[in-house]
Amino acid sequence: MSQFVFSADWHYAPSAWGQKRVAIAGDAYYSGRQIVEFCRQHQLPLVLGGDVFDSRRPDTQTLAEMFRQLTAMQQAGLPVLYIQGQHELAEPPWLSLHPWPIHLHARTYRLGELLLGGLDYQPAEQLLPAYRQLPDC
Repeated sequence: MSQFVFSADWHYAPSAWGQKRVAIAGDAYYSGRQIVEFCRQHQLPLVLGGDVFDSRRPDTQTLAEMFRQLTAMQQAGLPVLYIQGQHELAEPPWLSLHPWPIHLHARTYRLGELLLGGLDYQPAEQLLPAYRQLPDC
């Protein structure tokens, strides 16, 4: 059986709580590092299910922190696959600026014995037609 870690809604930002809880800072970065460390310790690929960033225009500190985590996964030889959520939806995707992660939008990818397919955020009326366009599983 193939195993992997699925995680979503990191909302990576210096302060994920924004102005509601100003004193809480770095918590999204900390949790991201914990997830990546778990993947590395257990030699598991990481599948990111969208809303990894909290903004369509993440700040440079957030991008640098994310790229450190992607590089750690790359150095361990562990795949990172992702789709974009509505919070970070951009063209090209921000994660495509790093050479390691694989964008799953409108495609499939074999992970061991599993065939994974993915779609970036879609408005409800476009979801079923987009799903039908995925390569046959």
